[in-house]
Amino acid sequence: MEYLIINGEDSITLPINPSAVTVEDSWKNEEVDINKIGLITLIGKRALRSVTLESFFPAQEYGFAIHTEHCDDPFFYIRKLSEWRGQMLTFTMTETDNYISWPCVIDDLQYGFREADDDIFYTLRLKEYKQAASTRKMPDTKKVIYTTKKGDNLKSIAKKKLGKSSYAKKAYNQNKSAIDKGVKREVKRIKKKDPAKAKTYKLQSVLTKKLPKGIKLTMKV
Repeated sequence: MEYLIINGEDSITLPINPSAVTVEDSWKNEEVDINKIGLITLIGKRALRSVTLESFFPAQEYGFAIHTEHCDDPFFYIRKLSEWRGQMLTFTMTETDNYISWPCVIDDLQYGFREADDDIFYTLRLKEYKQAASTRKMPDTKKVIYTTKKGDNLKSIAKKKLGKSSYAKKAYNQNKSAIDKGVKREVKRIKKKDPAKAKTYKLQSVLTKKLPKGIKLTMKV
């Protein structure tokens, strides 16, 4: 069994196999107390996995060592792990059929010395890394250019061209200047023939009143 920590094209193999390996693979289940039923369990989602390794970096050659390239420099491994903090790594335990092989980050590193030798004893905790990815689909922007015809009002235009009459207010806000100018012209035209009718037309909601022909609208939803 070998224990590898990989950082891109660089990697280290733990020189001495850990005396203890603890893999934490828990689920975020929730216990809820429901009236008249009692406690029930709501199945949650899997939490981030972690692995804790306990071993030492040797300052001399040992016959049971897996990798002895830096056996005279235990701080080589401490420096590497310190440099790799905050980076995405890959932790792999060979001979586990890739079951324990996943992206991770260094969550905790503790190390110390003993008087008998210069070996560095350590406890290393690696936590699974999952990159945040947005699955939310942004709505497509729909742009419509339309010139008003006889009998049109904003609600009928919005339903016919944008799919929903509720978009009428948005269409008005996007074309307020052009619509207000068109409505003023229409009030003047009607007033010449029937002042009372012109007053009634003016008081109608801009969303439902009939618009004059020829107003160019640009609508986006």
